[in-house]
Amino acid sequence: MLSSERLSGTGFYPHEARVEFDRRAFRSVQHIDLLKGAVLADPFEELARSGPAGLWMPFTADRGVAVSPQNKAYACPFPRRTSRHKTGGPKRARVLADADIIKVLAHVEASNSPASDRAKVLLSCKAGLRAGEIAELRRHAFTDARGKVGSCLTVYSSKTGSTREVPIHPMLRDALDRLITAHPRTDRVAFNARHGRIRPQNAKSVTVWFLRLYRELGLMGCSSHSGRRTFATRAARACGAHHASLADVQRLLGHSQLTSTECYLDFSAGTEALVHAI
Repeated sequence: MLSSERLSGTGFYPHEARVEFDRRAFRSVQHIDLLKGAVLADPFEELARSGPAGLWMPFTADRGVAVSPQNKAYACPFPRRTSRHKTGGPKRARVLADADIIKVLAHVEASNSPASDRAKVLLSCKAGLRAGEIAELRRHAFTDARGKVGSCLTVYSSKTGSTREVPIHPMLRDALDRLITAHPRTDRVAFNARHGRIRPQNAKSVTVWFLRLYRELGLMGCSSHSGRRTFATRAARACGAHHASLADVQRLLGHSQLTSTECYLDFSAGTEALVHAI
């Protein structure tokens, strides 16, 4: 239902505006300088001149706004953003194909820090790490007492506050060996190396890095979670051939509930062959 609200100005220019809008449709109220008319021209369909000193009173038929006589919009609501599709289902990152992974790995070779970038891609696709886990990863998590790359990766998740071990894929092992050789004094895995200076990346930086990387390559629908979904989907499909189950995939991903793991899996086109094999 629409709610009515009457606001009276207390400044030098008394003004009273009646506004009707549904507050549940808006997440926040944003204050905008009314002198910047161009800013207010976009969200609203009509603008009416009201009062001196360049005071603008924006309004629409279905969305109102209350303004004070001061130089600020008292309430300027904007629609709530959502990450769900129109059908109501959750938006999921695209699963990468083999050709996509090859394309990405070839692209990062021309970057400022190819050793780190290759390791980040493979930590996502071949170990199922989150962006935050990649950012927090240190060298001791995958090396032995001699400083060599071991057989397992110890992953700490700040999201769940737990640790898990993930076997290191051969491609990932080569990438980590290359990283140690190229940057022997760097303890971090995720960083930028512009102009010879190492700049560590945090979780947000890694997330944005993946997003820009996929956009540069035209891989729409991909995000920092694409590699993790790819890892989960491929591991689940290989369970039968290696006497494993979804519980093993759940442990590798660090999920406390199996239902969380199921959300990562992509559907297969081989359901007919699966039924025939029963």
